[in-house]
Amino acid sequence: MSLRDFRKEYQNFVLRYVLPLMGLPQRNRPLMDTSEQKTNLTGELPVVIYDSERGSLTFTNKRWPIFGVECVESVTEDTKRLAENLCRAFFKVSPYHPDSFRERVPFYSQIHREKIFQLAVQRGICTWLFGSKNDAVEELMDLLEKWAVQTYEGKKVTFGFVISPKAEQVKLLKKDWFKFLGDDYAAVLTDCIHSVIQLDKECNFVKFLSLTENDGAIPLHKVSSYLPLRFSQCIHENVHDGAIGIFLLNNGDIVLSKDRQIKFVKRNLRWLNFSFEAFRAASCSRGNMWDGKLLHEIYATMLDVSFAHTGGILAVVTAPEDLWRPEAENGACVLKAYDNLRIEPDEKELGMLSSKDKEIVKIKRQVLNLLIAGKAFPDLDRKLRSELTAMDGACILSADGTAVAFGAIIRSDPESSGGARGAACRTLSHYGMAIKISTDGYVEMYLDREKVMEIK
Repeated sequence: MSLRDFRKEYQNFVLRYVLPLMGLPQRNRPLMDTSEQKTNLTGELPVVIYDSERGSLTFTNKRWPIFGVECVESVTEDTKRLAENLCRAFFKVSPYHPDSFRERVPFYSQIHREKIFQLAVQRGICTWLFGSKNDAVEELMDLLEKWAVQTYEGKKVTFGFVISPKAEQVKLLKKDWFKFLGDDYAAVLTDCIHSVIQLDKECNFVKFLSLTENDGAIPLHKVSSYLPLRFSQCIHENVHDGAIGIFLLNNGDIVLSKDRQIKFVKRNLRWLNFSFEAFRAASCSRGNMWDGKLLHEIYATMLDVSFAHTGGILAVVTAPEDLWRPEAENGACVLKAYDNLRIEPDEKELGMLSSKDKEIVKIKRQVLNLLIAGKAFPDLDRKLRSELTAMDGACILSADGTAVAFGAIIRSDPESSGGARGAACRTLSHYGMAIKISTDGYVEMYLDREKVMEIK
């Protein structure tokens, strides 16, 4: 028997997969003593114990605690249930028996371990979403992953499905429907923006759903800050009352939606927590208290830029004037004063530019001020916000949502790693919060020059 080996494998799975999927901010989390935890546990194996007073999560095999992890963040019952489903899936594939700790089927290699754990994670997420094991949904996921690396007529394929427990009468059984779905004939159906296909819980075909069903007219819709702009109406109209949305996007991402929100995205074979709750927890993980409305709208723009694959930098600074103050080490400023949209540029500094550059700076400021029209960031048009954020340079806001700069070039540490955007974000995070969004759609959040969230 080897409790030590089992514990090491369990810890590796929890730290690498479970905590990120729970939406807990990225940081080193000390292991905690679990010897005093109670063992009179009930429910399915395993159990995750959240102790808000102690600031810990304890992972058990139901009989006794195995290890604890520091957790000062608030954990909801739904999030704890997700963790338990993930751990339960791990127990099914662990190379060590969860009760006796005897080694059973060993992994052939680290690659084998990674693939098995990824499948376990997918099983845990599906069980959490549907309340029980659902082989049909996992089979659908596998089918979508095959389509994710294929093209039809030279183009990437999209699919949108809504799995509804309240679905109407089944029109085609899964067996035949999946055969059709695996064929090229199906490649033109649904775009995830205006159309999806409704399935029942067993993935039998029910009907085609379109936003144009009302006599060919798309109804009015108030955009949700919990959803990317392009998918907002489709998800809002169809993913509610217990329904689950599963979408394959044309870049290969698989998106899971629940309660009219995006919950998880599968990118590069890894499931990632893309929820607002995870975003808020990361942004407030260093004791920062951001305006609630501003935080929602920054998250919304982050989604828009990420799913549009345009890339950008979003930063919120608590004292914008510090950005134009020479630093003690080198006497240089993080930003040029003429990028400050709140005050007129210094003629002395403008005088250092060529005539052509001076003209461009003045025109750029004029255009930006016309577009913004004195509005705070949350009050700007949603599409305009994402396009301004995608400009070359950084979008910088004050803590009250006032626009400080768009398309601003950051003077950053030349020794910083992670490319120009990463270096700029680390620099800006010294003054508040900075979010890097790559053209691949990956997201990184920085506070105090440290990464606290990563979706990649």
